[in-house]
Amino acid sequence: MGEWTAVGRTVLTNWKQVVESLDAQVRVIDVDEAATAGAQAEIDAARIAAAEARAKAQLAAKEAEEQADPYDSSVWGLAGIDPVKITLQGKSVYTLRTYLDGNPVFLGRYGELYTFPTTRQLVRWMVESDEHDLATTATWPDLQLAANAGELEVEVHPINSYSFSGLVSDIEKGPEAVDTEQMSRGYELFADAADWADDDSLNSYFLANPRMQDYISYMLGSTETSGYVPSKPYTDHAEGWKELEEMLVKRFSKF
Repeated sequence: MGEWTAVGRTVLTNWKQVVESLDAQVRVIDVDEAATAGAQAEIDAARIAAAEARAKAQLAAKEAEEQADPYDSSVWGLAGIDPVKITLQGKSVYTLRTYLDGNPVFLGRYGELYTFPTTRQLVRWMVESDEHDLATTATWPDLQLAANAGELEVEVHPINSYSFSGLVSDIEKGPEAVDTEQMSRGYELFADAADWADDDSLNSYFLANPRMQDYISYMLGSTETSGYVPSKPYTDHAEGWKELEEMLVKRFSKF
């Protein structure tokens, strides 16, 4: 307490000198009130804009979170390997597919698609099987680990579900009866399977059946149809599509 008292006396004794020293450092500047008001208005506007931007960003983040696809955070979405469901000729089979550098890679080997009638059989097969093209992907062990732990459930995203049901009969009725979205997705699967197998089966088929290629190009809105327009009867087109389906089925290990 004695030391603090000494400090207090020192400050008190020299306070007038301290104030005078501070006054010597203070400079009063005349400011234009209009300019000051303008600057304050700009500051206020900037604060409002910043607050609005933060609110907008928060709203966008909330909307993005609400619109996020739960599949993306699933074990399949994180692995980048997707279950695929194929329905045709009254049956459904399941397989897997991913894309590496934009190229399709299916569960299979040497052009044979490993297919399973149920998702349970697919998961059971995955537990110990490594003799296939997907085994070389970096995330395949993650799926195997989940399968071995009994935690892997097959979830087919709608974009990986392909249905050919009724297409042949619709094609036979005429272009207006065909669901072009269904046809487009079906053709996508034909092309993916052929690309993965690295064979010329699809190209060879179209070389031998150029009118079928013209028909598909017309139906899918391609500009490379050379003015081709389908005409009755449409039986040949229906039979041609059926042949394409059969080519796909021949790749299946089980059907």
